Amino acid sequence: MPVIFAPGLLALALLGGPVQASSSAYLECESASPRVALGSQPSEALPRVCVSLGLTTSILLNSPIDPDSLVLQERSRFAFVAVTDRSIMLIPPANLSPGETFNLTIGFLDGTAPAMATFVLVGHPALATRQVEVFRQVMSAEAYQRETQEARAEVAHLREQLSRAQMNREQPAGLAGLLAKGEISKGGLLGPKVLPNTIKGAAKLREHWSFRFADTGDVAVSLQLQPRDQERTVTRATLTDGHGSALPPQTFWTSGPVRPTEWGRVVLEWSLSESRAKLTYTLILERDDGSVLRVEEVTFP
Repeated sequence: MPVIFAPGLLALALLGGPVQASSSAYLECESASPRVALGSQPSEALPRVCVSLGLTTSILLNSPIDPDSLVLQERSRFAFVAVTDRSIMLIPPANLSPGETFNLTIGFLDGTAPAMATFVLVGHPALATRQVEVFRQVMSAEAYQRETQEARAEVAHLREQLSRAQMNREQPAGLAGLLAKGEISKGGLLGPKVLPNTIKGAAKLREHWSFRFADTGDVAVSLQLQPRDQERTVTRATLTDGHGSALPPQTFWTSGPVRPTEWGRVVLEWSLSESRAKLTYTLILERDDGSVLRVEEVTFP
């Protein structure tokens, strides 16, 4: 059975500064390989694995590992960590800095060399290595294919567990929470302002509305999405204007993973000044597979 650690799975911001910021490590993400070969003798150069905010990175190993032996630097800051007997899956801290590094060490169970493997996780704003395959010894193509399939099946199971955890989390408070629960009267707000159902990316859009509370300056966007190809989950949102500003929401909520036959809701909330609430924005939505959706012409009442 998988061993799962989720110290702050739902947190949007965690305390603590970066371990270190290395520009050279940051640049290595541009050429990082998704395959790592481990020899019987230790190497001075530790393999790099690049991670990005809100994205899942999976490490698949072709030898059985001891889940209890995992040592992850500043583990409590990570949003999600799960270990099976041949795989490690993690989501980096919500306050990850570019170039920030963490050491990850795992021990093997079969008693052969090397007895353990150490990786360096490197923070990058976009170039996460979504899946790393680790080869510890020479083996036949048939054996490698069989064991890789088993590891991928374990990762798929962990992803399903993570999706269920995201679906079952509490709905947010404030304006976004009222919209998510459907408990707000449209007459009690400025709005709703019906926005165009136009989107760039592999998804359909409907019920695209914006709202504003005049007394607090809080604004919100509520929309429904349907993926075009396979099950997807929105993992991150950013509101951008024509002047280069990028505004993450103070409240982010989704109804969870959505299949191509279903519609899923996304509710986002920001606190904007009166002047900024009058601007026209583009909403950037990132999904669990790394794809990006762009919703343009976002305005508020």
